[in-house]
Order: sequence, then C-alpha cells, then structure tokens
Amino acid sequence: MTDNSSKDGSKKSALDLWLSKSKKSTPEKGIKKMPENAKTVLSHGQERLWLLDQIYPNQNLYNYAHRYCIDGPIHLDILVQSFQLLAKENEVLRSNYEIVGATCVQLVKHERIPIELYNLSKLNSIDQKKEIELQKEHFLTLSFDLSKDPLFQLFIFDLGANKYELFLVLHHIIGDGWSLGIINEMVSKFYRQLSSQESRTPHDERLQYKDVAFWQKNQKVKEKDLDYWTTKLSGKLPVLDLPKSSVKAENPFEGNSFVKALAPALSKQLNELSKERNTTPYVLFLTAYKVFLSKYCKQNDILVASPFSNRDTKELEKIIGFFNETVVLRTQIQSDITFIELVESVKQSTFEALEHKNVPFDTLVKELKIERQIGENPIFQTMFLYNKANKQLDLGEGIESKEQMLDLGTSKFDLTLFVNETSDHLELVFEHRNCFDSEIILQMSQHFEQLLQNIIKEPNQKISELSLLTDKEQQLILTEWNNNNVPIPSINSIQELIFKKEYETKIAISHAGQSINYLELDQWSSQIAIQLLQKGVSTNDFVGLYCHRSVDMIVGMMGII
Repeated sequence: MTDNSSKDGSKKSALDLWLSKSKKSTPEKGIKKMPENAKTVLSHGQERLWLLDQIYPNQNLYNYAHRYCIDGPIHLDILVQSFQLLAKENEVLRSNYEIVGATCVQLVKHERIPIELYNLSKLNSIDQKKEIELQKEHFLTLSFDLSKDPLFQLFIFDLGANKYELFLVLHHIIGDGWSLGIINEMVSKFYRQLSSQESRTPHDERLQYKDVAFWQKNQKVKEKDLDYWTTKLSGKLPVLDLPKSSVKAENPFEGNSFVKALAPALSKQLNELSKERNTTPYVLFLTAYKVFLSKYCKQNDILVASPFSNRDTKELEKIIGFFNETVVLRTQIQSDITFIELVESVKQSTFEALEHKNVPFDTLVKELKIERQIGENPIFQTMFLYNKANKQLDLGEGIESKEQMLDLGTSKFDLTLFVNETSDHLELVFEHRNCFDSEIILQMSQHFEQLLQNIIKEPNQKISELSLLTDKEQQLILTEWNNNNVPIPSINSIQELIFKKEYETKIAISHAGQSINYLELDQWSSQIAIQLLQKGVSTNDFVGLYCHRSVDMIVGMMGII
C-alpha cells in the first residue's frame, strides 16, 4: 500500500501527487535561454490570444484588472520604482506583438511601464469616490493595440491620510492569474530592499518568457496525447441547453458577473469533505457543477472546460507570462450512482486529462475539424475555475493591502463559474453573457448553493435524489400548488360554465391569427349541434371529429358536447 501522507500528516490527493510527479520528472534545467540570433516566437497560448485579437479587435475581452486598497505609511516614489524594476527584470511586461515577415514575434518596445498618478488628497471622500469611479470606467474598458500599446499599465490614486488605491491593468498575452502572485511577490521584495537600502543584484541570467515560448514551439505533440483527446471528444459533441433569453445582445461578449459568498461554515464543510475523499476542492466543486448543469439542462453528457497553468517545473513557477491552457472534461452522468462515486469518476478523468494535457487547444480544434462560428466557442459553452488565494502585496509592517479582481463587463463564454478562496470563506462568481436574464443567474446561484448544502447533508445520495430546490420552492411546489381544496361550482354542464352572459365579448379561442369570442363560439357550436340532432344523434352516442388543430376544431368539440 502506498502512503500518500505528507510530512505534516495530511493526505495528498491524486492531483497533488500528479503535480509533484510532473515537476520531478522534468529536469529543472531542461529549458535554456534562446539563442541570441534566433527570432522570438509566440507560445501556443499567445498565438491563440493574438489570433482572437485579430478576429475581435478593439475589445477588452482578454484584459485583466486588479485593484489594491493600501492603508499605511508607504513611500510612493519607492513603490513606483519597485514596479519599474519589476518591468525591467521581466521583458514580457514591456513587449508588443507584430508580424515580421510571415511570423508574429515578440518585440521589447518600451523602456518603462506607464504609471499614472492621481493626487486626490484635497478632495472629500465622496468626491474621491466619484473621481475614482470616473477614471475606473476609462481604464476598465481599455482596448490594447498589441503591436504598440504598453500592455501593462498602473494607475495610482493618493487619497491622503496614508490611504491609496492602485489599479493594475494588463493584457493576458503577457500574464496570467499565477503571474499576478509573482508580480506581488517581486514588487514586495523590491519595495523592502529599496526602503532599507539593501544592495540588489540584477538577475540578467533569469529565464524570460520568450525563452519558454521558444522551447515550447520546438516540442512536438505526442501522438498518444492527441489520440486520447480525439477519442474522448469523438462523436457529436453535446451543446448545453442553458436557460438563455431570446433577446440577443449586439456584442456577444458583453457580460456581467454575479458574486455569491458561501457561509464560512459551509465553506469549511466542503473543504473537509474534499479531504475526507482524498481529493481537491477543485474536483469536488467541478463534480457539483457538472451535476448542476445536468439537472438544469436535463442532459447526461456534460462538457466543461477548465484552464490550467502549464508550469511543470520549478523554474517556470517564477516566470511572468501566459501559461494557461485549456482542457475539456467530458462526463457521462448516470442518475443511479451516488455523488461520491461521481467524484471518484471525475477525479480519475481529470487525472487522465492532465496526463495528456500537452495538446494546444487550437491543434485539437483543427484535428476535430470543428468549424468556428463568430462569437461562439468551437467545443464548449461553459468553463470552471477554482482559484486559490494568490500571494498578496506585502509592503512591510503597519501597511495593509486588500485586493480585488475587477469585473470588466465581458464574458468569453456563455457561462463561467469561478470558485475563489478568501481568508475565511469561499466565493462563487457566475460570469455570464447578456443572453441570460439577471433573475435567471440569481436563481442559478441559489440552486447551486442549495445543491452544495444537500451534498454536505448526505454526500452518498444518488444523483437522481439530489435536489436543487430551496425550502421555499419546495413549499410552493409541494404544498401551495397542490392546494386544490376549492368549492366545486353548482352547474349542470360545462356549457353552463362557459357560456355566461358576461363572457360574450371576450376572446374564447385564438389560433393562427384567427379569433372568436364566446358569443360566436356559442352560436357556431349550436349550429353544429342542431345538424347532429337532425341526423339522429342522441345522448351518449359516439361522434367522430376529423380536422386539423384550428378554431373549427374547438367549435366542433363544443357542438358535439
């Protein structure tokens, strides 16, 4: 029996073991600096983002915006200098992308990154908020020209009384979510060194992202990895029947985000359940999300995409750049298995997907011969992300920094579920395109939370037994809607109920543009009844009616009755 216990006594999940195995199996010095005379190239992920920018220009779709609220006696000039040192040591932050010959290349075009300073210290707090909101609208909607604009920009607001707000905006082609943690770590280190006047040695020999891209483009896709995906995604791919609005937005990428904080107690219980099952919170929430989609869409074949950071070696952990790739996780959900059994299945399929992950997404799309549609993803409609807490900006004792990812008002996919770790609870973010009504998204968030609560109550329930309904909805459906204790009207026939004097001018039947009122229905059906009586039809005789769905069909039925 293999002991998966770590030094602190906790159990490692299969995914943790895979990650550590992956890092050990690749030599740490396997990636070298690219030759000096070689032309820079884009990584697979950068090529995809560059192509999307050409297809959808003037969009902020692949921007990332982050907010810092700093409270404490900082040296603003040293903080600015720290960010400039960050950019100096990471070429990718000062780079642009343009076609040279027949190839798109990375060119370092900027000596420094632009940092805008706003001194609002003389304004009152209300006017400060107004000014920040006004400026925020500007830089949250920035659309970068990848060939010339600085792709990393910083905006600093000095509010006085040792309070500051920083807004960092970058394009994903130069950095991913993991990179933000590296940015925080490096800026914190530079700030402390400069504040204490420590000597600093430049890291000229450190690997740059262009070295990683050059190495990556010289790696061949393994046949066994490609075979795995073409088999896994063979046949007709399912399209999720999500509850969209019938109104289409002019810009298919316009979107919103709805944030729902889970109670600390529920968050703790979910984390404990993942430990009990020897898996990660990622797998637990991914399984719950697949169950949720299956029930909402009434489908069993569920495709959910999930990004992963392709940093398999220690040396890649400290490099700023775009390392995200996408895996598409397909699950056939059987209603007669338990949730815990499904967790084990999803864990195994996720493990297998990561074993065969080194197939660029665009290569897979070409191999599957899937035709791209404007505004639509070629394989999936929804994505799932589980975000662990990043390293925070640490500028020293007595200085507090609170951070927040900002909503850009866009959505790359129909629906994306983010599960974010915070200091004391888990947070759900439903990012969605505007093809969903806000009421539907609110309802979906409530149903997903209810599903999580029911999983905690009894994780061994069968999938068919897991309910999405809140207590209020169950009360409405099971009790109020079934309350049929009403008096039966004292009537002799259905005609007596229908043909009341007060109904005569009201519409009785409407079909295919034709409508008649109750008086007309009474008159026409009476004519049919008279004809039937003249032909010898009497009470309780069977009369056949042959006609298409129409106003005449109802008239005929009433005449027979």
